[in-house]
Amino acid sequence: MCAGRYNDAKNIVERVNGQVEELEEDLKPGIEVELSMLSSVLRNPTALVCSNLEISTGEFLRTLIRQARLLPAANVDLQVKLLVVFRTMINPCEMHGGHVMTARRLSSKYFVRPNEEMKSSQQDAKRAAKVQTQRKVQNFLDECGCSDLVVDLMMQGVDKVYHEAMKLGIALLENGNRQIQESFYRRFQSGDTSQFFHNMRDIIRAGQNNLRGSNLREEIRASYIGLENME
Repeated sequence: MCAGRYNDAKNIVERVNGQVEELEEDLKPGIEVELSMLSSVLRNPTALVCSNLEISTGEFLRTLIRQARLLPAANVDLQVKLLVVFRTMINPCEMHGGHVMTARRLSSKYFVRPNEEMKSSQQDAKRAAKVQTQRKVQNFLDECGCSDLVVDLMMQGVDKVYHEAMKLGIALLENGNRQIQESFYRRFQSGDTSQFFHNMRDIIRAGQNNLRGSNLREEIRASYIGLENME
């Protein structure tokens, strides 16, 4: 009797194990493709935007944004990487010496020679085209749920994620994108987002305290140097 039950249980376990192995084999190619796509995106975020400026299908990006929201606390580093991916889609130059390019842009804006006015006009046209392309990417990210992602992660209040989410929010709003402003406004009006403002208040207060502490240290240091000079 006991031997019969044991054999029945053993057969059930073997069948379940067999089904699991078959399922793993069926899913393995799909998992490998997803991991390959994720690796490609983390390595080159601009790949999500085609070379002819036509934005790729949004389904994969929507899934990526949804997963970024659902990642557990143990995966903070991956969450931060995904936020950097979304921000780099908006400002690709950040991957390739953004500070240098910004310095060159400002220098050409404020120090233009008279014989370079035509060149400056062409640069203005290029900048306008760049802003238009950037706005297109911002709007696309917004439609895929990126604005909601920023609010959700800033409401969670995890330091590393909070600051990266804030940078993404700033990038979405860059150049005064009206659609993004309206998306944030609708989100703040549609539900309880008080935690967002509580966390923002705490960050501002912490920054103010750090500044006060820094100024106080500088004053003490200056007073100490003054006393040494008097001696």
